[in-house]
Amino acid sequence: MNKTSPAKVKVQKITQVAIAVHDLPLVVENYWKILGIGPWNIFAWEYPIVARRTYHGQPAWSREMICHAMVGGVEFELMQPVDG
Repeated sequence: MNKTSPAKVKVQKITQVAIAVHDLPLVVENYWKILGIGPWNIFAWEYPIVARRTYHGQPAWSREMICHAMVGGVEFELMQPVDG
């Protein structure tokens, strides 16, 4: 593999990684027990926290469960779609 990337944009720092999951409580438990990632701040991401959403420019509605944990200087986020 070439040691010089042909990319025009060069990422200098990553501050957040987000992953969509199917079973947030199970993934949080596994990341904590297996990888030691945590503690997690878990909350519902829905109205009134998120008051206006759009999808392809049109008003949309949805709910998610979201949680965050720090891994070194990187915020690690897990998100599970719930409805919408």
